[in-house]
Amino acid sequence: MDRRIVLITGANGYIGRALTQRLGSAYRVIGLDRSPVEDNPDLTASYSMDLGDDASVAAALEKVRGDFGNELAACIHLAAYFDITGEPNPLYEKVNVEGSRRLITALQAFDIEQFIYASSMLVHEPKPLPGVRIDESSPLGPTWPYPQSKADAEQVLRENRGDIPVVFLRFAGVYDDEGHSAFLAEQIAGVYEHRVSAHLYPGMLCAAQSALHLEDLTKAVEQTIARRADLEGETPILVGEPETLGYAEIQDIVHCRIHGEEWTTVRIPKSVAKLGTWIEEEVLGHDGFIKQWMVDDANAHYILDISRARNLLGWEPEHSLRDTLPTIIDALKADPQDWYETNKLNTSRVAWHPKSSDAGKTEPARPQSHDTDMAHDGHQMDGDMHDMDGPQRGTRWTQFAVIGLGLWLAASPGVYDVVSADTARASVVAVTLERGLPSIEWRANALALSDMLSGIVLMIFGAMSLSKRTAWFGQWATAFIGIWLLFAPLFFWSPSAAQYLTNLLVGTLAIAFSVLVPMMPGM
Repeated sequence: MDRRIVLITGANGYIGRALTQRLGSAYRVIGLDRSPVEDNPDLTASYSMDLGDDASVAAALEKVRGDFGNELAACIHLAAYFDITGEPNPLYEKVNVEGSRRLITALQAFDIEQFIYASSMLVHEPKPLPGVRIDESSPLGPTWPYPQSKADAEQVLRENRGDIPVVFLRFAGVYDDEGHSAFLAEQIAGVYEHRVSAHLYPGMLCAAQSALHLEDLTKAVEQTIARRADLEGETPILVGEPETLGYAEIQDIVHCRIHGEEWTTVRIPKSVAKLGTWIEEEVLGHDGFIKQWMVDDANAHYILDISRARNLLGWEPEHSLRDTLPTIIDALKADPQDWYETNKLNTSRVAWHPKSSDAGKTEPARPQSHDTDMAHDGHQMDGDMHDMDGPQRGTRWTQFAVIGLGLWLAASPGVYDVVSADTARASVVAVTLERGLPSIEWRANALALSDMLSGIVLMIFGAMSLSKRTAWFGQWATAFIGIWLLFAPLFFWSPSAAQYLTNLLVGTLAIAFSVLVPMMPGM
């Protein structure tokens, strides 16, 4: 008996390739993507299709009909547009919503037994507390454009499906043994790099969202196709792990595995977090990962009731994020550069650590296992990571010293004796009159104001220097403030020896603690 035909849109994507590998032995899998897939042996055939164009969709499906006939066991619709900006994008409507309409309309000419739409649990309204689970009857309420486009696409498919049975598989956040989850990877990287921001969270520390291992996802799709005869009409099904980890719990697991020490996560007001993201993007010009909508959703709970998946599909997850996190961390520790590349993170943050393939060219490979990785102390890492990152962490005290110097400088005007024409030495008064300088009081107050402002700025730049992302700016800015402090008493013709000595001492130490004692940023 010939194997039945299954269509997969987005066959060249991350999930698409995993699905073709699982289904390839039982079905003839045909891939549809923006360009034909030529390097996937599990595909029977592949065709080019642009979901944003009516003619392209019709032409691709006509080729399928001409080559393989009119009968399809299922069509799995994975292709979609996605970004994390949280901003509206016309591609959401063109590809996700109207693209789904084009596809389901063109499939009306086929004898198709099932249409599977890869939706998201995020189409549901999040719960405010962790004790309440979401099931398929829970109200819909997407909170940002991507899940809104998924909800809109579901509605379009309901209106245009005709007699085709449609299953809406509402997946939780997908991950695998290497990560491959943007939000999870960013969280892990923050802990790995000891970012200050990784200690802060603008919501409930118990905020939790269900996750889904890639292998469990492909198993759910496989069982959905296998039970297609029992799934009539429109069937939404939530697919994810019933056990969830809160944000702080993930932080603790990750930090313990990487650094072998306790981790503190502090809850901060959302207004402070939003101000921080605004400064990072608008003032510093960094395209940071954290967006305003993520701060708004910091309290969102997506904990799933998967009773329907169990009853209709006979599906149960075989993996859990709790059990997989150590595997993900071990992959990071084994080859940081490769892990960062795999998860589309900035590899320059781990540029000092050689790729394992490069390291093998210069020294024999050392056997590693999970046990030996766990044996490392929290402040020790292999190879160049230890050589570079160890000294950096060993000089973090200098940035705290800069913050302390800034506090001292800002408070110092309050402890000086008031300098005036009556209390100043006769020589100071004489020089003032001879050179036509501003009054002694004005000059003393101007330098006092400069000291207060410089002290505040030093504290800000010292804090920025603690983060690897902003250290390059914070350290050099601290050094320039130090230079200003050396010349400020001369600029204002300071009448106070105490002010002069304070500026000289703080300026010298600020320069030393910013770029001389620690490693110079960018060097």
